[in-house]
Amino acid sequence: MMIPRIIKNRPLFCLAVISVVSVGIGVSTAASSVINALLFQPIPTVDYGSIYRIDSGTEYGALTPVDARDLMDVLEQDFSVFSYVHERNMECSYQSEKFLADTCQLQGDPMETLKWTPMLGRVLTKEDMKPGAPPVLMVSYGFWKTRLGAIPDAVGSLIKVNEDTFEIVGILEPQYDRLNRMRSADLYYSYYYTSEDWKYDNRGWEDQHMVIRVPTKEKIVEVEEKLARTSAELRAKYKYSATYLMPRVISENDAVAKSYSKLYEKGKVITLLVAALLLIASLNVGNMLLANVYRRQHEFAIRRALGASSNGLLKIIFGESFLLTGAGGVLGIVVAYILIHLAQYLDFGANLELKMDAIILRNALILIILVGFLSALIPSFQIVYGSFNISLREGTRTSIVSIPAKILLVFQVAFSATLLVCGLMFYVSLNASLSLWPGYETEHLLGFRFYMQNVPSAHKKTVADEVVRKIKEIPGVDEVGIGMSGPFRGAGGTQISTGDITPQTYPELTQTGWFFALPGYFKAMGVPIIRGRYLEESDIQYPHISAVINESMAERFWPNQEALDQYFYPWGNIGEEPVRVVGICRNYMMRPWETDRPVFFLPEHRSQCTVHVRWNGDENHVREQINMLIRDSGNPYIAGELMDFSSFQMEAFRDTRSTLYVIGFMAIASMSLSFFGTYYITRNYVRNCRKDMSIRLSLGAKPSYLLWFAMGRCMSIVSFGLAIGLVLSRFTTLQIQDSVSGVEGYGLLLALVAFGGMALVAALASYLPSRELLRIHPSEVLREL
Repeated sequence: MMIPRIIKNRPLFCLAVISVVSVGIGVSTAASSVINALLFQPIPTVDYGSIYRIDSGTEYGALTPVDARDLMDVLEQDFSVFSYVHERNMECSYQSEKFLADTCQLQGDPMETLKWTPMLGRVLTKEDMKPGAPPVLMVSYGFWKTRLGAIPDAVGSLIKVNEDTFEIVGILEPQYDRLNRMRSADLYYSYYYTSEDWKYDNRGWEDQHMVIRVPTKEKIVEVEEKLARTSAELRAKYKYSATYLMPRVISENDAVAKSYSKLYEKGKVITLLVAALLLIASLNVGNMLLANVYRRQHEFAIRRALGASSNGLLKIIFGESFLLTGAGGVLGIVVAYILIHLAQYLDFGANLELKMDAIILRNALILIILVGFLSALIPSFQIVYGSFNISLREGTRTSIVSIPAKILLVFQVAFSATLLVCGLMFYVSLNASLSLWPGYETEHLLGFRFYMQNVPSAHKKTVADEVVRKIKEIPGVDEVGIGMSGPFRGAGGTQISTGDITPQTYPELTQTGWFFALPGYFKAMGVPIIRGRYLEESDIQYPHISAVINESMAERFWPNQEALDQYFYPWGNIGEEPVRVVGICRNYMMRPWETDRPVFFLPEHRSQCTVHVRWNGDENHVREQINMLIRDSGNPYIAGELMDFSSFQMEAFRDTRSTLYVIGFMAIASMSLSFFGTYYITRNYVRNCRKDMSIRLSLGAKPSYLLWFAMGRCMSIVSFGLAIGLVLSRFTTLQIQDSVSGVEGYGLLLALVAFGGMALVAALASYLPSRELLRIHPSEVLREL
């Protein structure tokens, strides 16, 4: 009966506590959804704990298609196993509609390994993956619903992907939407049916991720023995194949952490900051409950005098704390649901499966209980160990701020300042990164993605050359070139060999980037050739015979000699055809913050590429003419959106921008909580010190003096919090800089801006309630005395 009385007797106080908790729980729960999807959300399967990856031992852990098949031939005798690769933006046509879809190309027995079941039709089997099998595929539930009209007759109908026509044999159940934690797929079919046929039997093309189901941990030893034996046989059998192969069994979680290490580090940073935000909310509520305890000291003193036990008083405090935080938590879950829905529109959330599921609700419940418990700790300490004798003699008012209240406010300000510094650091770093010179002229560059999957392999070069020719004829266009991807999209990874330097002798030194580019690419990008020549039409051969390398590659592999006319093996295998260096280009930024990675450029036509256009005339006219050309319905290819450099740049930095939004939102929420905490403690101080202030006023003090005196008392407490925050923020930002690429910018100016802003917020929070002292009238002195 006593616990609900707090709502009846102090509704505004309860509303304030509930509001604070809802902000803390809402933001923390939404952030925990991101963390859960990034770090803990498993792929949908039965008995996730028995799912493992076969890691090749290379930088990305991927296998070649042939090595994956060779290993599966041995492993599938006793285990369920498969390999896969995702391909984005594959050209499809269904009935009369053309569109792009994300596919998952498979080998082995994926459905048996994952225990996936169909909603309609059947699943793919091991027999469907073999060469010569009829071309069939399964579609995801989301694709069936949005693209195929959710009609049951879709099973058995035909869909064209690239150059092949497939029969749809099954629709997956809704929960089975991804083989990879960070990527979903629309279509699932055999890797054998791919537009680049040469990839199927190429031991230098590492794109396969291999998954195995191991029923018990004891069986892992058996798997590793088979892997060691088979990989040794492959290395001995092939002169230039599988020389890199050192496979090992790792958990699915470890594989994801390796593949997405940068996002993992950002997830850890967000986890740290969520903990700080949760502490701020707990400290805020704890301060409010402590103030409520002081306000009710007279009541508690009487209860103690009448024989009430400490346990009975603790039940009241903890009961009130859990009641109010529970109500705030329910509201916070509603706030979190809204934030999670909004986060899905961020680039950061586009790659994650963000949802309010049972796990997130469980986490929210844990956070509510944690906040309720932490919030009641210090008030409970005051109840058990505090003295009520003074309260019985003097009443409930006291003109001092208690030590526990000071401690709560100090750390609340410290954590808020730290969050603010982190948010500002991400903002400054992002702006600095966006202003970096990438190594080429950016103002006169356009580009668009170019998809030729449905163009027969023999005609791809003709189609690409025709597009380049027509764009060059547009007035105002200077250069046109085709590259594997657009600005900041990075390069592939391999381990090269020069003969003397091999992946076996220098595994880290030989890690190099590769990029496919056609003649005209470097001129269109504005990247000069320092020595040698550009790529030419005669260089376009397979196996490759010529390459351009960047300065970093020349310095790494031929530091004391001329790199021109040197030979190297691009896939690290001595037995493959060597490639001659015909040119050395200037280093340029191929990926955000990446300026000195060794990269070589090979001339090759690709089904998916980016057309780069260098213009020097009327931009609007150039854009209009290019769009007219690439949007022609009679084109045999599909063209993406025409983008300028800033669009490519924003796309490349989307993860950083999304992380900034998350951290910035938490920083604003923490500042709001600290504002409220400072406001509340100042308000209670002002109300309790009216007697002292009335005496000062009667002795000749000016009302403005009373205002600044009260503000000074609270700001002195805040200053201690800022001092602790200075040390804490420095430690936190150093951890972030070590974990997240490109995040820099902590310095004196940033600290001054962050802590100055925090001080202004605290000053405003203390000023607003302190204005009440300006309205004290001398006649109140008699009443106070």
